[in-house]
Amino acid sequence: MLEASITEVQQVQNSRSLAAFGVRAQLSNPLVDPGPVSIRRGQNTVEVVWAGESFPKPAGFAEQILRSVVGWARKDAERFPSSSRSRANLALALLKVGQVDEAALELQAALEIDPADYIAGLTLARIHANRGSIQAAESLFQRLIVDRPDDPNLLLGLSLLLIQRNDYAGAEDLLKRAAAANEHLSSAQFLLGVVRLRSGNVPSAINALKTASRTDIRNPALHHTLGVAYAMIEDSPRAERAFRTALSLAPHSASSLRALCMALLDQERPEEALGILKPHLESDPADTDARELLWRSYFDLKKYSLARGQIRQIIHDLGEGIAVKRKSRLVADLAATFGAEGQWKEAEAGCWKAIEIDSRASTTPY
Repeated sequence: MLEASITEVQQVQNSRSLAAFGVRAQLSNPLVDPGPVSIRRGQNTVEVVWAGESFPKPAGFAEQILRSVVGWARKDAERFPSSSRSRANLALALLKVGQVDEAALELQAALEIDPADYIAGLTLARIHANRGSIQAAESLFQRLIVDRPDDPNLLLGLSLLLIQRNDYAGAEDLLKRAAAANEHLSSAQFLLGVVRLRSGNVPSAINALKTASRTDIRNPALHHTLGVAYAMIEDSPRAERAFRTALSLAPHSASSLRALCMALLDQERPEEALGILKPHLESDPADTDARELLWRSYFDLKKYSLARGQIRQIIHDLGEGIAVKRKSRLVADLAATFGAEGQWKEAEAGCWKAIEIDSRASTTPY
């Protein structure tokens, strides 16, 4: 199953920042779950079936088994040096013991013997993608897809490369083809939803994400992304439900927790947000994004002194590493708490200080 970890969407239709939602638009692990290695007898003694890209380093008894597999595959490649399948099998075995460089060489050798070798081409393309060699990976995917135009692995792999190049139209076309080729491929619908979010087509994104959720019901990233989509159209009740589902599946997800609290605050329920944020910050006091939501909760509850305390804590925790824009905004937020209490002199001084920190800062909300 495709893992999707989705990066921050900058601004959306109403220019509202979604940083606190933890939205990600670039998929960092674009390949399938590696799962266990399996071995089956094949044309040339043994075939190692590998389905992933993490190249984990095995330990203990598992390491002994895998090294035995490498030994068998190496002997097979020596016995059949002109067999692309033997070379590819050896490469797959090498990947399972973490020897990526040697595996890449064996895959290249397999492709020199047979340029159309699917396993060798697909695996080498994935290695190139993991290493950031986007052009080399794309070239391999394009070459393979000529003979297999409906292959979901190729369509998904190539679409992820297009996403990295911000070619969302091209990625959407490939993902629609992948979904049409396999209607149960939830990962294609999931990525289709992500691409449509980045393109601003939120209703279509929601449709794709809901379709994916029917078969991939226990994927927290999917429910989180669906919550983000609802938040983008300001449907806070549905966003809340989606974030609660995501959090129930991944209880330690700080991004889903923050997103849920933002949805609660958007529904004018600061007490509930406060009840979630305070325990979270006790266990993770360095989460400044959550602390910003805590200051907003106190502000909405008219507990302005407590709100100011949170802002000062954030500025202290971030220290010299704080971004100018963020510091200006925090100082302006501090001014807002004074303004809410009618302390206009302090509020005005805070607004001027925010402008001094960042000349592009706007005092309009204050």
